[in-house]
Amino acid sequence: MTPGFSFDRALTYPFKAPHFKSFPWIYGLAYAAIYVALFLVIGLLGWQALAEWFLALQELENDPNPMPADVFAALFGGFGRLVPLILVASLVGWVVWAMFETASQRR
Repeated sequence: MTPGFSFDRALTYPFKAPHFKSFPWIYGLAYAAIYVALFLVIGLLGWQALAEWFLALQELENDPNPMPADVFAALFGGFGRLVPLILVASLVGWVVWAMFETASQRR
């Protein structure tokens, strides 16, 4: 039978749990590994668009008198191809964060 809720049990259970010494290390390493993998996938999917954006900005940097319209077009034009990737990555990041938060709150 499950004991009822008490604030004492809720506050002290993490320190009395059988997995007290190993859980923070496993949790932290798994969290870091999944986020590194997520950023690696994001980098692999968006490297070409980001590289083209950097090249366009370098061309503008070498121009002695760039037109403001050209600067803004290059600056915000590169973001257009990256926004869908950023949105998907944000959603996946939130899902991963929620998974790990629920794992840390389980008994």
